[in-house]
Amino acid sequence: PGASEIWGDVWKSENYGNSWDNILQTNDDNHWPARAYFQAVSKGDFMYILGGQNFNVVPNQGIPGLPDFFSQSDFFNDVWRSEDGVVWENMTQDAGWGARAGLSAVVFNNEIYIMGGSVNDDSSITPNGPARIYYNDVWKSQNGMNWELVTADAPWAPRAGGIAVAKDGYIY
Repeated sequence: PGASEIWGDVWKSENYGNSWDNILQTNDDNHWPARAYFQAVSKGDFMYILGGQNFNVVPNQGIPGLPDFFSQSDFFNDVWRSEDGVVWENMTQDAGWGARAGLSAVVFNNEIYIMGGSVNDDSSITPNGPARIYYNDVWKSQNGMNWELVTADAPWAPRAGGIAVAKDGYIY
């Protein structure tokens, strides 16, 4: 159990990735909880951390047919920002969009967009858990605190793990 280790540390390189300095530890106070499958974007003077999930490994409480341990993740819809990667400000604990991991994020026209993602653990790691739900909604924010629904049902199929990029006046 617990083969996936979740991190909340921050590393910085000043020489194009040749060497790295660890500037924030996973368990340091006053920053986002360790997580996986989140998004990070840069807008203006700030970098933002958006959504994600952890992996809480819990023991089986004697339920026949289930593994000895399984995952019971927390999913996040919080937003954090920092100018330096060391001091983080919680912009909101509840951005309005449903908590999710595997979301896509991009900065476009001076706004942060998030789209897609999923909630609930896969049935292969959480037997008898709630079904995984996939999203195809799109949200935007100018400041990471106040979020506006752009569309609840984009024409693409609900998905997690997609990538978004802004180019030549479009989001792809």
